[in-house]
Amino acid sequence: MPGIVAPSKDRNTFIVGSMHLHIDLDEFSLMYAESTDDFGTNKGALASCIYHNRDRNIACVGAKASCPDGFIANGQSCYMELNIPSTWAEASFYCTLFESHLLTIDSAGEQNIVSSMLSRFPAHFWIGLTDMFQPGTWIWSTTRTAPVYSHWAVGQPKDFNGQQNCAAMDRNHMFNWTASSCETKADFVCEALKQDGGSIIG
Repeated sequence: MPGIVAPSKDRNTFIVGSMHLHIDLDEFSLMYAESTDDFGTNKGALASCIYHNRDRNIACVGAKASCPDGFIANGQSCYMELNIPSTWAEASFYCTLFESHLLTIDSAGEQNIVSSMLSRFPAHFWIGLTDMFQPGTWIWSTTRTAPVYSHWAVGQPKDFNGQQNCAAMDRNHMFNWTASSCETKADFVCEALKQDGGSIIG
């Protein structure tokens, strides 16, 4: 994917691929960065980044940070939080519409990335972990495998009356995982494969 290019006639208009974006440079900063992601696979790759001065969020595009529209690249994966209160099954379905899946977390590094991404939101977020197929046996819905890494809150997972079969994370629990009823309405995080063909974490 091409980097961000600024046409000479308008300092606030930038080209990303075939798109023309108008960016208020009083609110956003444009920068070029050398990738030093937590997983070490893209170090040294140049990326063009837009930094939101107020929210302190950063989004980058470049040959090594190519994600589907609406997703943010971080490490080896692409993430998108959706503030659409949904049941766990609905959230899983919505992710497939974006050619992605509910979030899978396979390491402490990825847990930290997602926690930072969600830290400004008070809502619960579904992740792709469930024991609905076999009560007491938690697996990632995408791979049907047990977690190699876990980040449960103290006393979790708790299965009250056999009805808390889906995992979520939220700011009130410091983004530790909690078991909830799969019919609860919550926001969710989708995870997708980078479009440059890199491998996905989780």
